[in-house]
Amino acid sequence: MPLLKVSVEPDSSLYGTVLQGQTSHWKLKLSNLGYAPASNIMLKTNAPWLNINHASDENIPGEDAPTSSCIGPSGTLMQVNLKAALGGRSILNPGETTEIPIVIRTSGGGRQEFYMLFRYELWSEGNVAMNLAPRHRWTREILSIPVYPSITMSASLMPSHSNKEEHMLSIEVSFSSFHPITSLLPSSDIISLSAHELPQRQGC
Repeated sequence: MPLLKVSVEPDSSLYGTVLQGQTSHWKLKLSNLGYAPASNIMLKTNAPWLNINHASDENIPGEDAPTSSCIGPSGTLMQVNLKAALGGRSILNPGETTEIPIVIRTSGGGRQEFYMLFRYELWSEGNVAMNLAPRHRWTREILSIPVYPSITMSASLMPSHSNKEEHMLSIEVSFSSFHPITSLLPSSDIISLSAHELPQRQGC
């Protein structure tokens, strides 16, 4: 039977530290320590925080990028595609190790726990030829990441002194994180506001 060992390692530029709302690159490392090939590796997560990156240039995909690895609408069940990492093969042979690029989006604050449950199958030519149900195994991995706060926003509404029918909206944005090791410093280019049936006028 195959024996799958799983580990998740951060990109060299992360140092294991991320900010709230940050999308970052990680590596999913799969090693087959058993004596038989493993195939059809499935991954179940506790929340839709992970996406398998199939981009060849390793750029972080946009929000509208396809997530073809996901199965179903929940975004928590996906199939680990080995073909891109193993040169077209979908089987992880005994003693073989491969790394698959993944993208993780972190939220919340403090130390976050990300749970991963893997299901993999024993591959054999006999099972494929006779269309038999393959034997399978389970393994799990827990990823613990310290998440630092990034942006704090507060708003207040006050009546205008010049026009009683108008109000002044004051927005305060604080960038509260700067990590001395990673030099992570968030920035904001655009702040968008929306109102329901109320005119908006930008002030100085």
